[in-house]
Amino acid sequence: MRIADDGVAACGGRPNAGRRAVQNVRHGIDATRNGDLRAHGAASFFGVHHVVDVQNVHAKLADVRQQVFMVWKEVAQGKDDSRWLFLPALNLVKPIAPGDKRTSFAGSDFVYEDVSGRALWEDTHELIKETDTQYLIKNTPKNPGAVDFGEYTVAIDKTTFLPVKAEYLDKNGKLFRRVEAVKIEPVQGRPTVTESRVDDLLRGGHTVNFFSSIQYDTGLNEAIFTERFLRRPPREATK
Repeated sequence: MRIADDGVAACGGRPNAGRRAVQNVRHGIDATRNGDLRAHGAASFFGVHHVVDVQNVHAKLADVRQQVFMVWKEVAQGKDDSRWLFLPALNLVKPIAPGDKRTSFAGSDFVYEDVSGRALWEDTHELIKETDTQYLIKNTPKNPGAVDFGEYTVAIDKTTFLPVKAEYLDKNGKLFRRVEAVKIEPVQGRPTVTESRVDDLLRGGHTVNFFSSIQYDTGLNEAIFTERFLRRPPREATK
């Protein structure tokens, strides 16, 4: 089955919140669990087109078509990011509660926090290893009761300073989850993750994100990153 539609996905920055939208990308998901779910696709941040190829896919995958996800990043200590999800089938803009940021994103093995990022102030950080090519950082949550892990490590590339692998240990110290930057390519002179993967080591599932048609510094107006434009993005954002 092949589905094609005009779709929109958004990940933006709140005015004066310390982050600006700088990318137009095409994005796809390949999610598998016990061989029963596969999907390949593309959707741009406030983008033009969404295409999904599906084999042996659950019916609920159609529910993610044309969905829009928006994030306002917050840098202030103790202040949570704000997240919204537009559900076109219901014509509903749904706020994502801070307590739900560790739940599944669009039915995949990624969680909302993987997509929008985790605030630095939520963890304590320790450099535990350094090699010729990477720094390895151990991160321990300050509020362990609010998360599903006991700690996690992040490997950071010394050349690009991009995180290339995160491994999550449960509260008994057992590795149960891994997130990796599978492919990093130069885009307009900037190292950019074009493929990422998450593995659920307990259930054996994984999800792969693909990014293409990436552009930086496209001149998007920060004012478009509001709930109003989740339903109907302005023409400037869909060209």
